[in-house]
Amino acid sequence: MKNYIKILKAECGDAIVIHYIGNDGKPHNIFIDSGYSITYIEQVKPEIERIIQDGEKIDLWIITHIDDDHIGGIIDFIKDDDYDIDLVNQFWFNWSQYGYTIPKDDGFVNVEQGKDLREYLKSINKLSQDDITNETEPINLFGAIFTILSPNKKSLQKLKKVWGAKEKIKVISENNILVSNCAYDNDIKLEVLAKNKFTQDSSPPNGSSIAFTLTIEETSFLFLGDSFPKVITSSLKDNPVEIDYVKLSHHGSKKNTNEKLISLINCKNYIISCDGENKHCLPNKETFAKIILNKNNKDKLLNFYFNYKNERLVNMFLEDDAKNINSIFLDDLEENKIKF
Repeated sequence: MKNYIKILKAECGDAIVIHYIGNDGKPHNIFIDSGYSITYIEQVKPEIERIIQDGEKIDLWIITHIDDDHIGGIIDFIKDDDYDIDLVNQFWFNWSQYGYTIPKDDGFVNVEQGKDLREYLKSINKLSQDDITNETEPINLFGAIFTILSPNKKSLQKLKKVWGAKEKIKVISENNILVSNCAYDNDIKLEVLAKNKFTQDSSPPNGSSIAFTLTIEETSFLFLGDSFPKVITSSLKDNPVEIDYVKLSHHGSKKNTNEKLISLINCKNYIISCDGENKHCLPNKETFAKIILNKNNKDKLLNFYFNYKNERLVNMFLEDDAKNINSIFLDDLEENKIKF
């Protein structure tokens, strides 16, 4: 098979595999994040076994940020004695050392896992000394062209201060101990949700997310991690972009997609990495409302790709009369792959 992406089942997390034939005529693999620990065992490890069986490598493993639903799986990988350290050619990972004063709002940062990955990469001489930010020059990986849109230096520095302070005083915040007071919004019509005032995410780790466009041959992707829309729109300099597939930010959270961002993206295909049944009530239908009812999308048939199939996601638009919605469930596709 030539080129495809797989959005692995990572519960309310991200774990993505991109397989493509490079401009050298050889197969290449890019991993984006790794989900939770259970994601590694059930989803990521079988992908690694396939790569080894085919005599390939992971050319690049991107860890967008240190929240557990993105970094948890790779911590299991680095402790897995089944694999040689040379299986992965390079990592993108924005890390920190301690030595800062702690701010009031420190977010929910899984510093312990970030420290473990930092020390591991240092031990195998694959810890990059260069931050990945929107000031990084475009990167060409065997014909796969990356343009970094997030984080900016300000949001990355905020994360580093949080990380540094928490590591220094040896206090670790766990991501998943809070009880959410959210509510599902499936039964609210799109027209009502679209009018809600946008309030942006304020989590330092999410703001530090690595987000980028990726072009392989004639197909373009926008992988948003858990990034902030104001950072992405600023990086785009208010210039509209043509994108074939967008992986929505923060599992479809209403706090990470706004009208301005959608107005700058000319796209018909949106990918949602989320199980649809979680304490955060993600994805938010409000996010879809902002996409579907954006004036630039009124004449488009919009495809929403879900990596889970359950009653909530299947019935997401049951209350609506919109004709330009097509829900696609990766479970129904051959080998769960989006081919391009």
